[in-house]
Amino acid sequence: MKYLFAAAALLAVSTANAQQAPAQPQNNVGLLSETFVAKTVTDAAGKKDNKLFPAERVLPGDVLVFKLSYDNKGASPATRFVINNPMPNGVDFTGVRETWATVSVDGKTFAALNTLKIKKPDGSFRAAIPQDVKAIRWTFAQPIAPGAKGNVMFYAVVK
Repeated sequence: MKYLFAAAALLAVSTANAQQAPAQPQNNVGLLSETFVAKTVTDAAGKKDNKLFPAERVLPGDVLVFKLSYDNKGASPATRFVINNPMPNGVDFTGVRETWATVSVDGKTFAALNTLKIKKPDGSFRAAIPQDVKAIRWTFAQPIAPGAKGNVMFYAVVK
């Protein structure tokens, strides 16, 4: 029987990093990665609601929410800002909140999932599926103003 994952193990592999294009001023944007487990809870009146809880222990089939918070601590706008996040081991990608995020099935090429292909052993190709995703990338089209904060999210299920 598969057992429990420690949240620290999931967080250790969910190592988002920020990048900027060469020849740009140094951005001073902090990143914080948090992992939550999504659970349906029922109140005393029988009303069901989805809630997020810290992912201290997770089981196969649990739905996870990975929240990457950014904070421009600099005095100038953070331009050409990019967040890259590899998929943690032990989970399958199920989606991303931001429609402008791109994904990679090889860790190198990023695009919309429905445009990516996987080479099969016989040399032919098949359409990529969410379980093929190896990394997610958010490329910010607009500068992040000094003092501005925000977050991006992606979703996965524990294998």
